[in-house]
Amino acid sequence: MKGFQLFLFAMLIGLPMTAQNRGEKPEAGKENFEKWFKEVREFKHGFMVRELGIKEEQKADFFRILDKMEDECGEVNRNARDLERQVREKGDKATDADYEKASKVFFEQKQKEAEIELRAYKEFQKVLTPEQLFKLKNADWKFSRGLMEKHRRLKGGNNGDAGKREHEPRRDRRQDSPCDEF
Repeated sequence: MKGFQLFLFAMLIGLPMTAQNRGEKPEAGKENFEKWFKEVREFKHGFMVRELGIKEEQKADFFRILDKMEDECGEVNRNARDLERQVREKGDKATDADYEKASKVFFEQKQKEAEIELRAYKEFQKVLTPEQLFKLKNADWKFSRGLMEKHRRLKGGNNGDAGKREHEPRRDRRQDSPCDEF
């Protein structure tokens, strides 16, 4: 099972990159990204079901709320990245007003994400038990952390001490990483 999960993760990470590297049409890259994104989302759904003990009758509402929250946060992040890209493309032609606008968007980004998450929290309260709600944020962190660690391991680390850190205990870890589940 671990081998299959490792293969799936490698495919998920590599799929968007291979489309870009082959010089395919932008539409093909977008299709690959959408397929990759759908697979990651399905994998996360399964992970959250296991971590939180989501019951069958909770799944539809839980996934609807979770996906909506993540889509809204993704939109906020995309807008900020798009604005950053526009300012960088202007290069020397970027004005102080351009920089100020982009800076403000960056600083407001976390606030907007927090507002989205608080709205979702109120909806989650109607679907999840108090214990599941308590575990939700940590499960999300654990999933993201596991993806980052697996990505770093597959890439071989970008710095010389990446392998060394792997064998040292981590002080910032809240729980075991889900990497073993990938």
